[in-house]
Amino acid sequence: MVTRNSVAIVNAKGGTFKTSIVGNLAVLAQKEGKKVLVIDLDVQAQQSMQLGYIGNGVEPDNGSDLANWIINGGPVPIRQDIGERVGLDLLEGGPLLASEKMLPHRDDWSTLLLDERLQAIKKKYDVILIDFSPSITSLLTHMGLETANIILVPIDGSEMSIDGIDLLELMLEEETTKGETKLDGYILTNVPISLFDRERKLMSQRVKSLGIEHVGSVYRVRESAFSSAKMGKAIGECLPIPRKSKLDFNDEWRTRKCAIGYERMWENIKTILSEKRKG
Repeated sequence: MVTRNSVAIVNAKGGTFKTSIVGNLAVLAQKEGKKVLVIDLDVQAQQSMQLGYIGNGVEPDNGSDLANWIINGGPVPIRQDIGERVGLDLLEGGPLLASEKMLPHRDDWSTLLLDERLQAIKKKYDVILIDFSPSITSLLTHMGLETANIILVPIDGSEMSIDGIDLLELMLEEETTKGETKLDGYILTNVPISLFDRERKLMSQRVKSLGIEHVGSVYRVRESAFSSAKMGKAIGECLPIPRKSKLDFNDEWRTRKCAIGYERMWENIKTILSEKRKG
């Protein structure tokens, strides 16, 4: 039973902004007054850090509670109102999610287990966002994809990330219960901002030939403009940049463009969710 309000952001290649995308979408949804759950299936727990949970006077549990809940059920280990954002909740990730002891790779493990666990709480949330480790072969990734109603792939324009789309679709068709599931969209990431946007157009044209829709773009911004883990905030909450900021005009402009990219992406995702609910 697919969790209808859930969105997976997944790619086998690292560095494609998966964590930034999930974090910013979560903040934008929360700002609209929606009840949001972020599931951090990343063994590096980067989403838990970006949203300001880990590293804000909180000792990480390394994914132990989440792994135990997936395996054994019981009380849901939800961290509530992350970063004092009322309505933004988190299932904390960490390295123990990859432990053979916690999640053994056995043939009798159901990839539907996470989805089954979520049935008890899914109606409490308007949207559930799922972040992944950079892998499409792990049991956790399969569980997350079986749960998701919308599957989006961020790509950075490299051959490796674009070729990974074919691999992901093949895996979805052969190894999930959904049959011939198609990806719902792609997100161009690390897009350079230039006057004519030539590279962005070339990247978009290459991926459109694969037959999936363009959902949004995330622009390349200097790290200092949104050091979200240190600030305990996602990019969307770091704007507008204060006048006293040390960033020059170009950095402020680029950061604002980045935020606009997330806002448009969120609007597109809401449209997809609405269409799927009607269907």
